[in-house]
Amino acid sequence: MSLLVVENTHLFANGRPLPAAEVAALCDAAHAEGLLVHCDGARIWNASIALGESPAELAANCDTIMFCLSKGLGAPIGSILCGPTDLIGRMRGDRHRLGGGWRQAGIMAAAGIVALETMVERLADDHQRARTFADALADRWHGCIEPSRVHTNIVCADSSLLPHDLLDRLAAEGILAGTIDPHVTRFVFHCDVDDEGLERAIKAL
Repeated sequence: MSLLVVENTHLFANGRPLPAAEVAALCDAAHAEGLLVHCDGARIWNASIALGESPAELAANCDTIMFCLSKGLGAPIGSILCGPTDLIGRMRGDRHRLGGGWRQAGIMAAAGIVALETMVERLADDHQRARTFADALADRWHGCIEPSRVHTNIVCADSSLLPHDLLDRLAAEGILAGTIDPHVTRFVFHCDVDDEGLERAIKAL
């Protein structure tokens, strides 16, 4: 059986969040053709905060969804797969067969609970810092990014309009970023980047 996978937020589009209505339309089209729908919701909480819609609303029409406890939520490790009970039962077996079993994982689960209970609302700070950085990047190298398209914590810039050694020069200043492919330079804001870190990054530009 084929599968439609929807990424929310969408990495290559500056972490664009997909509204519930848009996801529902995709799901309806897929289901009409007999396809299941999986939501790669690694950053679904970022989408939720940016849109003011709950993760449950954003994934209501999907058959399964995965979200990360790390990334913006700050847990050291962990992802959660949600879906029908019988499917999750089968996935547990597949996880073990692929070497994903973990005995005595309670301490990791505890970190995940802390992440869900204390780190969600603060994602708005990451979004604001990313937008401020995108403004600074566009001011420095006009046309490399359209700041109005930055709605969450990811800033994707056109590498061809940036200095070829930008990442090396930023790294020398203690600012780490990377590339997605030869054409896209990516900057990601998270719980370990505060206002002082943002100021350092902008100064380094």
